[in-house]
Amino acid sequence: MHDLINDFAKLVAGEFCNTLDDAKGLKLAKKTRHLSYVRAKHGNLKEFEGTYERKVLRTFLLMEQSWELDQNENGAIHDLLPTLTRLRVLSLYQYSYLPDSIGNLKHLRYLNLFKASLKNLHAIIHALYNLQTLILRECKDLVELPNSIGKLKHLQHLDLSATSIRKLPNCVIGLCNLETLILRQCKDLTVLPTNMASLMNLHHLDTRETNLKEMPLQMVNLKNLLDIQ
Repeated sequence: MHDLINDFAKLVAGEFCNTLDDAKGLKLAKKTRHLSYVRAKHGNLKEFEGTYERKVLRTFLLMEQSWELDQNENGAIHDLLPTLTRLRVLSLYQYSYLPDSIGNLKHLRYLNLFKASLKNLHAIIHALYNLQTLILRECKDLVELPNSIGKLKHLQHLDLSATSIRKLPNCVIGLCNLETLILRQCKDLTVLPTNMASLMNLHHLDTRETNLKEMPLQMVNLKNLLDIQ
């Protein structure tokens, strides 16, 4: 989460932001643009006052916590997401699922689903056509990516480290602006698509602690690949 906090700090510089926890209560200032929530044992996201009307929110961060979200809180986020239509940055730590309404967030640039309980990434992900960063780190149940991920033409950074994916779909060729691909500790990954050689903007590739047998031969043609591990 360290990189996320740094990115968030840069993002909110000079703008209105708010951090909510149980001690501070759950009422938002009218000019809040960036919101982070730290949940204590008896937190209740359904008590956010004014959040549903705060369509000006640019950032929503569900921060790392000691207590897992209960069913009601997951439901509250499910209801909240489609109202945040101007959101640019979304982080849902240990979230359980992505609703169809995630496709409404057309302006989203940064999506962090660190440790989310996802077996499959929702096919509606292709609707987030402005997405630049997608973090799925330590989503232990994630075994595959949808073919629709290839439609994320603006995606620059994809972190799949410590997931259970078995292969990358051939449609990754569509990620024409991808610069960073992190596959570290993907223990079930044994092969890469041969068409990965078409990712001409790829700069950094991390395959440490995987079970890859070999790299596609054509990858020697990736002239912009600066760092491979």
